[in-house]
Amino acid sequence: MAYVAEFELQSPRGMLMLRGEHPAREAFSDKLGVGLPTEPNTVAEGIETCVLWLGPDQWLVMVPETSESVLNSSLATSVTGLHAAVTVVSDHFSVFKLFGSEVAEILVQGCGLDIDPGGFSYGQCCRCAFARTTAILRPLNAGGAYEVIVESSYQYYLVGWFNRAVGPLVLNAGDGGE
Repeated sequence: MAYVAEFELQSPRGMLMLRGEHPAREAFSDKLGVGLPTEPNTVAEGIETCVLWLGPDQWLVMVPETSESVLNSSLATSVTGLHAAVTVVSDHFSVFKLFGSEVAEILVQGCGLDIDPGGFSYGQCCRCAFARTTAILRPLNAGGAYEVIVESSYQYYLVGWFNRAVGPLVLNAGDGGE
């Protein structure tokens, strides 16, 4: 059965994985201009920066692709001598956007999360099992749009999975396809 929903592979973006305890968190926040989320499964957003809480000492930072190199260098320098790590992971992940009136029905088939907007809404994120792989889910707004972030090696598998639910998406060389 096809659902009233659409999905798109998003343009590449800069992604950095940050690890570190309290002193590093402060240094990261200063350089990002956005406080790192400290509550589990929450998101902090700035003008061009989005930071997802993945663990007590782990965050995924998403920025425009053109900002990645400079930000990586700045963050790494800010934690010199501290027990911390900054790792570029842009090539490791692919990002899909799902939107439409029946997106929730599609997502619940792929994961065991309760994605009811009363319990999982804008400003939250969750790393979970999804469609026999792992993903990070993030509601984008109250209207039912979500990001699904998966390891790039599963990109085509997930395209096939989504195709069975909502119809075909053809990946072109300009949008992350090979």
